[in-house]
Amino acid sequence: MTTPVVFIHGLWLHASSWGAWQELFAGAGYEPIAPGWPHEPGTVAEAREKPELVANLGIDDVTEHYAGIIGALAYTSRDRSPRPGEPQEQPQ
Repeated sequence: MTTPVVFIHGLWLHASSWGAWQELFAGAGYEPIAPGWPHEPGTVAEAREKPELVANLGIDDVTEHYAGIIGALAYTSRDRSPRPGEPQEQPQ
């Protein structure tokens, strides 16, 4: 399992704004994801056409959405692969 990295954008941005950072981290051996906000359309153009899809979301809506995504990664420090440049543990 590679080490996941979750990029979370703020208000008035789109998940696709993390594209260059995702490429950089993927190239370094991580598994980056940049999920959008709840109900966020797949493209910037669609988001501009339908801003009402993310209107009226509260902080609880957004944090619960991301908590679910992060929780689904089922990631624990003892199960993770070593980070790039980190020595691998030797079996005892």
